[in-house]
Amino acid sequence: MPKSPPDLGKLISVHATAPIHFQRAVFVAALSLIFFLAVMFAFYLLQSFIYFLLASAFLVIYLVTMLGIFTQRRNVLNIFEHGFSYKKFVARWEDIESVDSPKPHIHEIRKTGGETVVLSSSLTNVDNAAERIRSLANAHR
Repeated sequence: MPKSPPDLGKLISVHATAPIHFQRAVFVAALSLIFFLAVMFAFYLLQSFIYFLLASAFLVIYLVTMLGIFTQRRNVLNIFEHGFSYKKFVARWEDIESVDSPKPHIHEIRKTGGETVVLSSSLTNVDNAAERIRSLANAHR
């Protein structure tokens, strides 16, 4: 039986995937679909097996890109009055041990029990969100 998340209070801010990352993925998906259709047409005309393999490769790229788009839509950082949630990671401010930034735009948040989460650099204003988490966690210690 899954644990119910603790009451984290009123929602303060939401940080979803930045639109530029969706735009890039949609561009790759559209381009691979166009190439797939063009190469399938070439396969139809020329009846060469190499065109079928090339079309299959573009189809795989299209499908993987579309899967990535739909899975990225669920990556949302929600900051509440008494804690935050990101994917399946939920923490209250008192439970946060540290907020580290090992690289630019990469933030690792560690709970007192040893559980960690890395905030994706594709989130909107990830640096501001990590700084807000750091300041709220330090204020509740």
